[in-house]
Amino acid sequence: MIPDCIPFSSIPHTTKLFSDFLSYAPEVRKFFPNPPDASQVAERSATVPHGTEINVKVADVLEKQNRAWGASEKTLDNIRRLRGGAFAVVTGQQVGLFGGPLLSLFKAASVLALAKQVESAGVPCVPIFWMATEDHDLAEVNQALLLSNDFQLVPFAASTDGKPDSPVANVRLAEGTNKLVAQAAEVLGESLAADYLRESYREGETLSGAYAKLFTRLFTEHGLIVLDPADAELHRIATPLFVEAIERAGELDKALLERNREISKVGYHEQVKVTEESTPLFALVDGAGADSSFEWRVRHPERAGFARRAEAKDRCHTRELQRQRAAAAGPAGLLAAHAGLHRRARGDCVLCAGRSGVREAAGASHDGLTAHECDATRATRGASAREIRSGLARTVSGRDATSG
Repeated sequence: MIPDCIPFSSIPHTTKLFSDFLSYAPEVRKFFPNPPDASQVAERSATVPHGTEINVKVADVLEKQNRAWGASEKTLDNIRRLRGGAFAVVTGQQVGLFGGPLLSLFKAASVLALAKQVESAGVPCVPIFWMATEDHDLAEVNQALLLSNDFQLVPFAASTDGKPDSPVANVRLAEGTNKLVAQAAEVLGESLAADYLRESYREGETLSGAYAKLFTRLFTEHGLIVLDPADAELHRIATPLFVEAIERAGELDKALLERNREISKVGYHEQVKVTEESTPLFALVDGAGADSSFEWRVRHPERAGFARRAEAKDRCHTRELQRQRAAAAGPAGLLAAHAGLHRRARGDCVLCAGRSGVREAAGASHDGLTAHECDATRATRGASAREIRSGLARTVSGRDATSG
């Protein structure tokens, strides 16, 4: 085989922002002051606090998760290094069927390569792959296309069990999955890849669990750490950020709207869709998703969903690692979200949290009205967005709050 490289400029639908970032065009430097270069990542590590209590807490969760998925000793050693103060570079993707699109594997390979480059510069660094397990868009992840020996695309779609609009972390592979996997293995031919699919994707397993097991096996020799953000302990660790995101929702909205105007002015499309009434959180109500705008949700319950989740998902649970990591640039999607959020609100990024996660993080019980129900009650009485955000902050933190 003769290797070849296809530039992104030759790939259809490549956005101008992404293309300009790769070439580090002058127009993009305002939004990304550091060029896409591994040496820049290593240099920035000098300004990132590490070896903190958060390192230890997050590493404990990662060890529990990765052991459950059958992690290699190399991965467990990387988690020990993270606990001891190593930096981390982080990438991530939705948990697509059979590993999702090819770009998922490229992302994992890229973060492994970047971690090695940072290490070669003398900075201890480990690679982490963040799974978007709190995404609710099942139709985007329950299907896959595999390439047959005669270069035909063969479609596969998995049957699942779970509530509508439930995070994929709670969605399980239904009856018929084992047969589907056998058909996929036939397309792939007898190989390690086919074996890994059979070991990972089984009836009754969650979509996120199957994905994690597959990636654990695929990258077992490389020490890739896999992170599932749909974890109550990670929610507890992130509680201060949850509260701050609520308290400063108005400030964040204003900053994002201003950044959208700046981006549009130089010819890029808006990266993060927000309004003046947005709240940078989503909630889970009876296990299903509810929109981040409480007033909007009450007026249009039939359309409730994670409408503005992208700006939060791509940054949320990697934020728990922010004080110990260097930096990692993802592909166009992650890059777009970062352009909208870069260095806003003292460098903190907005965050997503499920209802149960927020309440567990605050040590609240599930008795009485939930945070969502309290906010819905206020909205129906004509409460302002500021009052709603303040009420939710009190629910989470147990103290008065303002939205900014």
